[in-house]
Formats: sequence, structure tokens, C-alpha cells
Amino acid sequence: MLSVRAVLLLAALAACTRPVCAARQPVEPIRALAVAGDGVHLAVNERATFMCGVTGGLVGGQDDPAYFSNSDPEPDFAAYASALRDAGVNLVRVNGTSMAEGAGRVGGANTLPGEEPLGHPPEAPYTRRPWARSDQGIAWDGLPRYDLGAFDTWYFDRLNSFVATMNDNGIAVEFTFFHQSCVAESFTNWADSPWRPENNTSSLGLPSREDAYPAFFSLQNTALVEAQKAYVDQCVSVLRQHAGVLYCVVDGYNGPSPWVEHWAKHIRDLLAPAGQPVVSVGAALDCTRMLTQGKSVDCFHASCFGLLPDGKLCTPPSQEDVAAGGFCGDEFFSGPAVDATVAHLLGQRPAPYVTHGDDSVDSYLRALAAGSAGRCHRGSSPSDESRGADAAVGGVLARVGDLTGWTPRRDMLRGGKGLCLARPGTGCVLYVTDKNGAKADLPAVLGAYTVEWRHPMTGEWLPGGSIAGGKVLPLEVPVPVPAVAVLMRQAAEPGVS
Repeated sequence: MLSVRAVLLLAALAACTRPVCAARQPVEPIRALAVAGDGVHLAVNERATFMCGVTGGLVGGQDDPAYFSNSDPEPDFAAYASALRDAGVNLVRVNGTSMAEGAGRVGGANTLPGEEPLGHPPEAPYTRRPWARSDQGIAWDGLPRYDLGAFDTWYFDRLNSFVATMNDNGIAVEFTFFHQSCVAESFTNWADSPWRPENNTSSLGLPSREDAYPAFFSLQNTALVEAQKAYVDQCVSVLRQHAGVLYCVVDGYNGPSPWVEHWAKHIRDLLAPAGQPVVSVGAALDCTRMLTQGKSVDCFHASCFGLLPDGKLCTPPSQEDVAAGGFCGDEFFSGPAVDATVAHLLGQRPAPYVTHGDDSVDSYLRALAAGSAGRCHRGSSPSDESRGADAAVGGVLARVGDLTGWTPRRDMLRGGKGLCLARPGTGCVLYVTDKNGAKADLPAVLGAYTVEWRHPMTGEWLPGGSIAGGKVLPLEVPVPVPAVAVLMRQAAEPGVS
């Protein structure tokens, strides 16, 4: 039975009737998820799209007790999936061993003996993690220690049900195997971790009173690697049953790239007979750059670093015990920083890059027009502000369709400030932030391009007539900026190409 809090959460979600990133469509279960043929988007059911993600809350984050691994309150996955789908969400990120996953504690509750408690220690039944409890000793939460060689059947049955429900509703699940915040940055994150010596029956050689950075990310500790392998293998054995899964090795990470490559390869080897999985990572820029030089990782989250248009860069220092996920200020994850960051990454290697940060219309449209594969904002559901992005991003997707081959083309928007995503011979998406002197330089096609503008205040799509290609023409912007326009090649007459 749902608790009052869970019912209120679901009711709020259900109120999000306007899609954030996709027009309302009949439910199409996910039967395939892969990197699109253009190498920069993700394709769902062989159709490249823009991934609109939420992370946290009901599906396994740090800011709400109703996680997918909880038994109380009992979440209604079907109702939750329906609410997310109606809001246009097509990606949910799940942290497999979150530092607060079902723990029921508040921030700072895990204090060392003698310190003034800031909350309360974890209490049952909010302590379901991937591992089964042993019959030995008492862990930090007052329950028996974890047996890292045995797994909690209830947890993985729940995970299986959650992923199945999301995929059936057209929502991909990104499963994060490891998160640096869960074992590092401060003792409060490490105190109730199943990996901490006081909380399990294994001898892994990890520290007790201090957090586990960088010891947890070492490939030299044989006992630790074997325990990590058992966990990864168990997760993959469940996740492989579903088509709509992204396999995120680690998030919030600023450690060495070989550790990521090791587990990425291991996950690929496990899934090799069934095809190529989409392996992802969220790491500091140095590690990301190293990983883009290889082929072990497919998709990259720009969740730890950002670049401003003036070239100012913010990224966590490599291999230092810092809060990598919160190291940079908000200005590095919103507005012009979004397209500056994506442009830098695409210049390193064409790949699917997912941006993170605020949920404003501006940042969503910049991410789309800059060639990002998607955008995530923290929280269990679309916010009030993110709903304002529905007519913009959702309208673009409804008009463009398959995003395969749509790439950034700044040269096609001249004079005025803005962005252009285009597929020559098909059309372009213009995001104009300053219409003074704006000109369109469109390739020549037989016929012309039809133009539609979205009014940023009303959300209406207004016909803008047609425009010929093959020359540079002044761009008449009939609505306030920032504004988005979709220009599509007119359908040819029968028998004409």
C-alpha cells in the first residue's frame, strides 16, 4: 500500500501532463537501444532521439527516501512510469549502491563516535542493498553485516520489475554500478556503505574510519576486485534480460581511466553473445578525455565538468579526494556553457554526450541544438520549470523525427547569435538568441524549406512561410528571442526527387 508521501509524489507527477521532451505518443516498449548510426545520438528502437532524463528520488538517488530498492513505502512502478512517460521522460538513472539508497537517513546522520549526531542512523526496513545479510556481527545500521558473497533476492527481483516496467513504457534505464560519492568525499558517505569493513564479513583491505578514496578504485587489490566482479556479474545477469539499459560503470568519478576501462571491458565480455551494450560513464574531464581515445566506453555524461564560452574550464582535479559531482558551480552547466561544453567534447571525439544541470528551456534547447545526445536534471520527476521545455524540445522532435545524421552546423546561421542543428538536404533546427542581422545559409534543394517558429511565450508553433536554399538570406524572426525554428524540406511531388 502506498504511503501518503508516495501518493502525493505520484499525484504531482501525474499532474505533469505536458511532455518535456517528446510529444505524446502511443506507448512503444523498448526493444532495442544502441548508439545511433551517426555516432553522436542514442537510438531507441532504431530511431535516434534526444534522451530526457531524471535522476534521483523514487528511482534511486539521494534526495528522497522512496527508492526503487525500498520496501516501505511500496512504490507503484506502473503509476510512476506512466507519470514520467506523460511528462516526456525517456531516461531514468538508477544508482545501484547509492550512499542513501533506502537508508532512510538524513544528510550528515552518519557521524563518528563522540561527534554530535546531525540526524539519525539508518533504520530498517530502509536498508535493502544488493547483498544479503549474514548472521555475523552488527553493521553501522544496527542490523547484521552484509555477506558480499551472497545477494538479496528481493533486491534483484525488485530491480528486474523496475527495469521491465520502465522499458515497457518506453523509458530507458541507466544503471550505475559504482558512484564515487558512495565511498569517498566524507565519512558520512562511507559510514553505512556495505563495502566498509564494519559493515561486511569480508576482508577487503579497505579503510575503516577514513573514506575509501582511492583504495576502492584499485585493480591491485585482488580480494576487492573479486568482490566487485561478483556484484557486477549479478547485476548484469538481471539487466541483460532487458533491451532498454545503459550500463554506467561509475559516476561522479575523477580516478584513473584504466579502472573504468577494466570494468567496461568486463561488462562487454559478459554481454558479448547477445550484442553490443551501451556502456557509459560520468567522470572528470581528464578521465573523460582519456576514455574518448579508446573504444571501451560509448556514452559520456558531462556531469562533473563544464566549459564557458570564454574558454574558462572547471573540472575536478584528477585523482584527488574531492566531491567531483559538485565541484563546479551551476554556471558551468547551464546557458551558453551547455553548447560550449558539447562543442568541446564533439571536437575531441564524436560520441553521445549527455549534459547535466538546470532544467530551463534555454539549456534544453542549447543541448539539443549543440548536438548533445540528451540532458538530465536532478530529481525524481520533471520540475515546474522543466515543463516549459515541452513545446520547444518536444515540438522539435515531433517535426524532425529521427535525429540520425543531424549535426551542429554553426556555419548555416550567420550574423545573429544562436545554434543550428542540421541534416543537409533534409532541414535544420535554428535556436536564435539574438535576431539582429541573423541570416540563414541553407543548402540548395529542389523546392524550398517550410518554416515554423515557436513563440517562446505562448508555446504556439507559427507558420513562417517558405525559404529557398542555395543562398544566404536574411532571417525574419517573427517572435521574441530566444526562439526556435524548424526548417524542413518540402515534400517532393510524386516521381520527383
